[in-house]
Amino acid sequence: MIKQRKIAFFSYDMRVGGAEKMILTLLPWFINAGYSIDLVLVKKTGAFLTDIDPRVNLISLKKEHVSQSLFPLIRYFKKSKPDVFISNLTHLNIVTIIAKIFSGTCSKIIITEHNTITANNLENGGKESILVFLSKFLYPLADKTVVVSEGAAQNLIDAIRINPNKVQNIYNPIDIDHIHLLAKEQINESWLTEKSIPVLIAVGRLEQQKNFSFLMDVFQTLIKKRKARLLILGEGSERQMLEQQMIAYGIENEVKLPGIKTNPYPYISNADILVCTSKYEGFNITLAESLACGTPVISMNCPYGPAEILDNGTYGQLIPPGDRDGMVDAIIAAIDHPESLPSKEKLMERAKRFSAEKIFSEYQELFLKEFFKD
Repeated sequence: MIKQRKIAFFSYDMRVGGAEKMILTLLPWFINAGYSIDLVLVKKTGAFLTDIDPRVNLISLKKEHVSQSLFPLIRYFKKSKPDVFISNLTHLNIVTIIAKIFSGTCSKIIITEHNTITANNLENGGKESILVFLSKFLYPLADKTVVVSEGAAQNLIDAIRINPNKVQNIYNPIDIDHIHLLAKEQINESWLTEKSIPVLIAVGRLEQQKNFSFLMDVFQTLIKKRKARLLILGEGSERQMLEQQMIAYGIENEVKLPGIKTNPYPYISNADILVCTSKYEGFNITLAESLACGTPVISMNCPYGPAEILDNGTYGQLIPPGDRDGMVDAIIAAIDHPESLPSKEKLMERAKRFSAEKIFSEYQELFLKEFFKD
């Protein structure tokens, strides 16, 4: 009788985010392939909880902080003995490796980095710099490190001097069929349902990394030259600052911050252009989702992710970081000459590179090559 392999995924919670969406998307693929799946959470919260495949064995460590999860995680390893344990994000990765060591189990450990470590951790200083320091000693003890873009993978190799043979790029997945289905849902947003003026959209946490303050600068300049509206979907610590900036610029009637939308796809599908102004990324799943919706993309060519998703500008325009006028000119050109943009069909074809089926097959290949050789 062939043993059923157990795969465990580890996340802080299931809030709306790229790492959480990656887990949510891959879970049914692993289950359908015959794996037994545990989803281990530090705490059982988050908008994505209701979307988890009911066949998943959901385990909460019932802690508030990642550091408090160490001993419960050691107990989990000893009791459940997963064949492969997949952790996400730096702080969780470090706790995972320590727990594996002290548990004495033989589980294979995959740690996943979803961001550019020098920008996301080192530049933030303090606790984040300590995490990078620890990762230099602990990451080599993992069986494999998966990074969600080639650029971010090389950045990690350079930053912590890890053996490149232990690092692999696997992009984040998108569930294309599910996106197309959800994109058909009705939304209560007159700017999109009764559109008379071009609408730009941006999606992401209202945090410094996403650089929405710069997007406000861009938009203020843009509407002096063209009529346009801007929707920013997301929530975060910069909301108040952005609202004050809108008022200071006199654009509060042309910009909306509707908060988090667990289904952003009708908004993306009905917008004219998706804009990304991030300072840095690991991947940026929203760009791939926009391609799946057939919505044109204009993005800052930040490190790392956008250039790989858009194939160095083939599937969307890339603007040098900080080039406000370049971003404005690109948006104006897209508004004035939409026929010059990549076709909807071309964008949707490109999205298949990041399909859940393809990304799952890359994880499956990794397992068979590295772990399940029998």
